[in-house]
Amino acid sequence: MIGRSDNSRRAYETIVENGLLRRAYLIIYVHVYNHGPTTRNKLDASICPGKANPWPSRRLVEMERMGVLAVVGQDESGPHRMD
Repeated sequence: MIGRSDNSRRAYETIVENGLLRRAYLIIYVHVYNHGPTTRNKLDASICPGKANPWPSRRLVEMERMGVLAVVGQDESGPHRMD
């Protein structure tokens, strides 16, 4: 189980129940909420397995600008740093 604050849970419930995000954003938001922090590649593989240049990761910057998602760390295990 991923630890969540009461504020995170209430924000999630409000956003989902009131339809405050368009469908594409909501799919990503629900995935990140349920599965925790992820990288762009892992998000794409999970939501759109096997597709070249999938749409989910392209929405992350927009969602960060909206204040719905935030970068919480970096994965430096590969040749490139990933937020």
